[in-house]
Amino acid sequence: MKQAVRSYAQVLYDLHVPAEDIEKTKAVLLENPNLQTVLENPLVSIQVKKDLIDKVFPEKIRNFLKVACSRQRASLLSDIIKTYKEYADKENGVLRADLYYVTAPDQAQSEQIETFLQKKFHVQKVILQKKEDKSLIGGFLLQADGIEYDFSLRGRFLKLKQNLIRR
Repeated sequence: MKQAVRSYAQVLYDLHVPAEDIEKTKAVLLENPNLQTVLENPLVSIQVKKDLIDKVFPEKIRNFLKVACSRQRASLLSDIIKTYKEYADKENGVLRADLYYVTAPDQAQSEQIETFLQKKFHVQKVILQKKEDKSLIGGFLLQADGIEYDFSLRGRFLKLKQNLIRR
């Protein structure tokens, strides 16, 4: 199934469907779980599904959704949209990263982190999601592309504890 999700996400990207149409589609599916159930249901005719798609979804994504339904892939739509975003980011040189902190970084610190990530991951743009986390005690924790950089006091305490236990 993962390969199917990736393939559909790539096709969606190649179709150049506007990002706002994809976001609206995601919102419609989240707000109407019964709609998702109908699209997935093999007992509902494909014509009924197509008519429903024409009434509910943005025009430029309708054909994609109809094909997904006719191939019984409607259950994958939320995963396809998520994977589409990841694929689009990669194709456009964008990296999304999470920064957890106790004290919010100032503008200069944020720019330094973004510059570090641009160089490390060879991307043009970094979208840094900043989140407060008092459990870090101090410092920060940076997660990007499955890699974690732990510069927190909590992380240092844990590392020290592991080193002491190993002795």
